[in-house]
Amino acid sequence: MIIPVEINGVKLSFVLDSGMSRPILFNLIESDALDLNNTKTFFLHGLGAEGRIRALRSRNNNFKIGEAIYRHQELYVILDQDINFTPRLGVYVHGIIGCDVFKDFVVEINYNSRYIRLHNPETFKAKTHKKWVTIPLDVDNKKPYLNSTVQL
Repeated sequence: MIIPVEINGVKLSFVLDSGMSRPILFNLIESDALDLNNTKTFFLHGLGAEGRIRALRSRNNNFKIGEAIYRHQELYVILDQDINFTPRLGVYVHGIIGCDVFKDFVVEINYNSRYIRLHNPETFKAKTHKKWVTIPLDVDNKKPYLNSTVQL
């Protein structure tokens, strides 16, 4: 699912992937003009042709998804222009966002109607409808898990 995310006032598009622990930007162009806060250069291991790539870690960024706002967000920026998922997806995307969204909000996803809604967990009231299914997520070590049973 590709969702619009505004970071520090700049509108970008992200793949929503619940398996990602931190947001990663990998496809920035000069016209995006994104101001990043508190950056530090480091190497990410396990990516790129040499097994490591240069990246930035940026702290204290403001994210906005629809009307939902979360502040002081950490973000990683991959500087290698060869890391680009746009050709595979057929849609221009700037990065991947994931678990942090699920950790801070009640997430409502409707694939048929093609929407995602983020609710404040303090004021959220679950719907009581036969088509509504509530699935609790446990977040452990920045990874979401579902407890379920499987019947073969």
